[in-house]
Amino acid sequence: MHLGSTDCSGDPTLGETVTCANPNRPTITLNDFDIEAHKVIVDYGKLVATTNLSTPTPGPFGCMSGATDADCVEVFKNLGLTGDQTLFGKGSL
Repeated sequence: MHLGSTDCSGDPTLGETVTCANPNRPTITLNDFDIEAHKVIVDYGKLVATTNLSTPTPGPFGCMSGATDADCVEVFKNLGLTGDQTLFGKGSL
């Protein structure tokens, strides 16, 4: 699993503005989250639960953030890029 922006243009080292067709930066909201009382839980199992990583697909193994990468369809959904996120939760400290 590699989450990165894709289809980008612009070079920040040259002072150019970088724009990406697929920034792949989900907004995560944890309702009633108290930074003093809760911790963020990342459940990698939920990220890949609906993805069959044992079956080869064309291209690189696993999700490499490509817009047409078949291994990314469910991963992007679980991250909250195309559906409700299931990766992050909250727990007590």
